[in-house]
Amino acid sequence: MVRPLSVWKFSRRSGNLLTAGSKVSFCHCFLSLLGTANSKNSLRRRLKGSNDITQCPGRRGPTIVPIYKGSLKVGRGDGGADAARFRIRFPAYYYLGKLQIPLGGPMGIAELIIAILDLVGKVVPQVSKWLGRKTNGYSVWKSELTYWAARPRSIGRRFVGRDAELKATTDAFRHGNHVALTGGPGTGKSQLAAEFVQKSKRKGFWVSGGETPIQTIVALAPHLGIEREGRNVDELLFQVRRRLQALPNKTLWVIDNLADLDQLNGLLNEIGKVTLLVTSQDSREGVLPAGIVFQPIGVLDPEAAVRILCRNDRHDSRQPVFRDLVDEVGCLPRAVEALAMQLSSPNENPARLLEELRESPNPLQFDRFQMQTAGLQIPQTESLFNALRRPVDALEPDTRAALAHLGYTADLPIPMPLALALTGLDGGAIVNFFDKCARRSVLSVSGNEITLHSLTKALIAAISPARTLRITLERATRRLAEIDESGYPPPPDEFPHYEQLSRWTYTHIDQEDLALISFSNNLAIHYSKIGHYDDAARIYAANLEVEERVFGPEHPNTLNSLNNLASNLSQAGRFLEAAQLHRQTLEVQEKVLGPDHPSTILSRSNLGADYANSGQFNEAILILDLTLESRNRVLGPDHPDTLGNCSYLAATYSQCARYNDAVPLLKKTIERQNQILGPDHPDSLVSRNNLAATYGQAGYYEEALLIMRETVEARERILGFEHPDTLTSLNNLANAFTSARRFDDAFKLNQRVLEARERLFGTEHPDTLASRNNLAYVYRALGRDADADALFD
Repeated sequence: MVRPLSVWKFSRRSGNLLTAGSKVSFCHCFLSLLGTANSKNSLRRRLKGSNDITQCPGRRGPTIVPIYKGSLKVGRGDGGADAARFRIRFPAYYYLGKLQIPLGGPMGIAELIIAILDLVGKVVPQVSKWLGRKTNGYSVWKSELTYWAARPRSIGRRFVGRDAELKATTDAFRHGNHVALTGGPGTGKSQLAAEFVQKSKRKGFWVSGGETPIQTIVALAPHLGIEREGRNVDELLFQVRRRLQALPNKTLWVIDNLADLDQLNGLLNEIGKVTLLVTSQDSREGVLPAGIVFQPIGVLDPEAAVRILCRNDRHDSRQPVFRDLVDEVGCLPRAVEALAMQLSSPNENPARLLEELRESPNPLQFDRFQMQTAGLQIPQTESLFNALRRPVDALEPDTRAALAHLGYTADLPIPMPLALALTGLDGGAIVNFFDKCARRSVLSVSGNEITLHSLTKALIAAISPARTLRITLERATRRLAEIDESGYPPPPDEFPHYEQLSRWTYTHIDQEDLALISFSNNLAIHYSKIGHYDDAARIYAANLEVEERVFGPEHPNTLNSLNNLASNLSQAGRFLEAAQLHRQTLEVQEKVLGPDHPSTILSRSNLGADYANSGQFNEAILILDLTLESRNRVLGPDHPDTLGNCSYLAATYSQCARYNDAVPLLKKTIERQNQILGPDHPDSLVSRNNLAATYGQAGYYEEALLIMRETVEARERILGFEHPDTLTSLNNLANAFTSARRFDDAFKLNQRVLEARERLFGTEHPDTLASRNNLAYVYRALGRDADADALFD
């Protein structure tokens, strides 16, 4: 029996059940063990309601509701009419450092040990610290494993023609090997894997392969009870690796549609006792490491293909027309399945279907399809093209139009937020869209992801009007802009799709199209956010070259791209190079636009910031003074940009120890910002933060700490606990504690900031590296040199 309070934790924010790993308190463990009436009544009150499947907003993976008879009912949450409902046991685990302790059942004593340790750690903090060092980070975690949440449904006795392949796969696993099913697109590799899973009765997970080994491993996170939201790739990778090593023997991990078999060399070192079943179009047997059986999958033999066409018993398989049908599509399983679906309709006639297959398609569309599938192991015939497009053509026009925008994405699952943005649908409309497409086997929905077959994507892109790509580009640009406005880094699982869309646009849209330039600029912004400055610089430089050619070197668009490139260099810490470009931009703008044009003033401000960041404070103050004069003259002294300029100038005074100039200017600026913008406006908080930093640098630590605490509280309340600006304030507060030699307080804050920045930005982002250095300094101040060294191992 699974103990309820230790398996489920309620979300205070939304009132929904959380399925991700979350810390379990001593109270939860202890009440769970005692099974008191109060704890049981509390659970019933909190979980009271129907046993229907309910969607958890913003959560990934299946949604769980209680069934009070010892089992859990799980729904895929895709909203489709044929959404599978099934019962699964959810084993749960505690982690004590790297030690995995099963939860519930006869192992209740382990829960008691964990609870006692948790209580002792709270009563005697020194014991908790000692235990943390000895166990590599003492924490109590629970993990719910969702087996086969994304697996295609088995078709059972209707699955024919692959008996030999099923037997070969079974024999390979019986001898302790891993298996790679390889073949061209549409050969039925995924369905073969799904049938093996169904027949083997083994527990395991089904994920789509990523473009890199890291993406493939991270795709397991939701299946292992690890919430992806708010975590960066490095943290997800650490959590998945730990839980992979703890999985029991004979657990099966199916990696569907792995692009590159070379990944298996790295994956085998990560999986512990887990067994791999891989499907891939990569036919290079020689790259496989030892222990993986190479099993090629080809087309069906004609007799098996005919049996698939006639498996609903409505047709006589001995009629020659069925052999003609399968021959027309080269016995390719995906095309045969599409024909079988057509023939399941009582109004469909086999002879008429054969005539339609033999009709000549639109030559332009067929040529595009051939170009996109060139080199693939499929029959390049007009009949195959006609067979594949029939399920798409059977959709209603509105559904087909929405589907068209998904044809330009990467050959990976599409995250739900991106699918909503590209289709332009939401609410009931998106549910109906998924339902109609799933009924025609055009796409499948699993949890928070959409999957389209690679041949379906190639077909959609081939038959869609030319304007569709441009509309898709504009919708993707809006999605990127929305993410930028949120202030958070972009979701890593969306990036491959933007990159694939970028490849489409560079070959199918005029490079001088403003929509393409806008999209690529937005993509470059997000590259900068995650620290991929070289990728961002490459895009900015390409846009700059196009705009110089089209508009000329002095056009505002050209100057804007030059400014973007300079700002990207500044974000990468290359301040001298950035200053050179900003100075170049400024000289042209002063000549073309005038010294008081808003763009000219902005470039002058950026140049001043570059000088300040590179330690050239005298030059910075001179430039910032000129910028302030222009803003006072053009915008007025109370304009937000003018006040922001005052704040930055004062901060620069502080950096060169001109505190008598910095403090009065900051106090005056804060007073005006509070009156005009309000005390909680982001600009007001920046100025207060600057004043606190100035007090700290001048040695007035108590005044600095008081203001910094107020700023942190305001930003946490307004922006959230892990917004980048909040983390900046926390970092400044930690530095103030360090300057005041309050190292214990500094340690706690530096550790919190470092963990959050690693989640948001990754381990190599400049802000993350700065936080790691700060924490290492505090470790050494506390005499913990070994811990400081470990941060850089």
